[in-house]
Amino acid sequence: MRLRSLRRVLYLHFAYAALIPLLILLAALSFFLHINISENVYRENQTVGTGVAREIGVFHQHIDSVVRLLGGLAAANEDGYERINGILVETIDRFPDFETIQFMDQEGVIKATAPFNGDLIGSNMSSQEFFQDLKTDQGEVLWSDTFVSAFSGEPTFAVALSTGRGILVGYIDLSRMKKIARQITELGVTELLITDRTGTVIVHPDQRKVQQQYNLKNEVLVAETLSGSTGTREAVFEGRTVLGSTFLVEPTGWAVLVMQNREEVFRPLWRTISWLVIFIILSGLLGLGLAFFSRQKIVRPIYELMERTRRFASGSKDEDFSVAREYREIHYLAKTLSKMSREINKREEELQRNIAEKEILIREVHHRVKNNLQLILSILNLKYTSIEEEEVRQEMYDSIGRIYTIAQVHEQLYSSEHLDQINISGYIQTLTTYLFSIDRYRSRNAQPHIEVSEVYLQVEKAIPLGLIFFELISNSLQHASLSNGNSRLEIRIQAEINQDRELKVNYSDDGEGFEPTLFYNASTVGFSIINELVRQLGGRIDYRSDGRNCFELFFPL
Repeated sequence: MRLRSLRRVLYLHFAYAALIPLLILLAALSFFLHINISENVYRENQTVGTGVAREIGVFHQHIDSVVRLLGGLAAANEDGYERINGILVETIDRFPDFETIQFMDQEGVIKATAPFNGDLIGSNMSSQEFFQDLKTDQGEVLWSDTFVSAFSGEPTFAVALSTGRGILVGYIDLSRMKKIARQITELGVTELLITDRTGTVIVHPDQRKVQQQYNLKNEVLVAETLSGSTGTREAVFEGRTVLGSTFLVEPTGWAVLVMQNREEVFRPLWRTISWLVIFIILSGLLGLGLAFFSRQKIVRPIYELMERTRRFASGSKDEDFSVAREYREIHYLAKTLSKMSREINKREEELQRNIAEKEILIREVHHRVKNNLQLILSILNLKYTSIEEEEVRQEMYDSIGRIYTIAQVHEQLYSSEHLDQINISGYIQTLTTYLFSIDRYRSRNAQPHIEVSEVYLQVEKAIPLGLIFFELISNSLQHASLSNGNSRLEIRIQAEINQDRELKVNYSDDGEGFEPTLFYNASTVGFSIINELVRQLGGRIDYRSDGRNCFELFFPL
């Protein structure tokens, strides 16, 4: 598993410590600012809309009162139409909201008008829509939809009242609505929109739409307001998102919409967030700078300790672990490592002394075992010379050879650098030379060919392997019969490590072969010993005869 770098971790942690609180603050601030701005805009729009609706209501009440007063005066006047005309002129002078006022008889013929216009006297207005409505709603003031005045060319609406003597019609100039719109616009980014009950624009930020009598009934926000669904909400108007408050003014059925462009409303918020992002980036860079500075101050002494520990682990005995005393913890760690290194050096020296003593003792043990075995061999050799029976002499010889094989292992260990391993190459060479030098085998005229790799074996594996070689070589020297006119016995020994980390040993001689069952059934003492030693090594041995006697031995190292 790949370990993380402390330096990188410090960089990341300082960056996290610098950025994460700021990001959380940014998210929280954006959320609460968004809510606060929305609430403030809704509250402002509702306040403005309520004020506009109230002012329009007062305006309508004022117009209603004036019309009813004029209607009453006209109905009570018995001096003729000249007097009514005078009353109308006085009303125009006192109430400039009226563009013109007309009085007509029950048939719709104009009898009086203010300002006075002689061309209108006698005109018949019975075909007008309000005239038809007055027949069914007598005594009620009727309010018309907006239209472009034939007198001023400006948006206008009419009010009409049926009296006992005739019909009173007043045309109201909407310039007062323009003044309200200008006042609202001067407050800031607030937009005021007023439509009549058909959706025709009375007040709009774009004055051209007012002049064109633009109808907004297809806008969802206007349609919902005219249908009675009023309130404060976010909506799409004329292709843009707005925060608006809507009102429906009675009895005219006018829709009042007070709106602010959402993009304009939240522009200060986005500007604030942009500055906060810049601040976060600068804070992150500052955090990285602090991380780099902290690495220099904190990681540097730790890296010094790491390097000195590495050198100590590589064998440097006089390593000094003292570092700058800037931090108590690092100083304590360095002090502890120094103490530990002194203890390790002390124990290592003791171990070296103990190892040297044990090597001397082990060598002495091997030397004494070898001497004891040599003593046994000497005694057996003396006994061997006094034995006359050939079969007993042969058994005695085999026992002497096996003891020599074991003694030679201790001799190799005593003279080797490794006290628990021997090099089988030299061991086999020595063993083969010994067997070929015996007087009874010298007449065989044998020739060894040994090709053994540099392989070291533990004692518990070297002794069984040596005994196996002893049995095989003895068997060849004693029983191998030469054929094809050969006069010289050739023995080949090869040993190497294969791909399976096994020691592979090939042994062969050029004597005549024998039945494999004799070997596998352990029909002789020698074959029995070989098979038992192979099992002891945890290996396997195969025999075949193809013009030579061939043995292949495998066992794990």
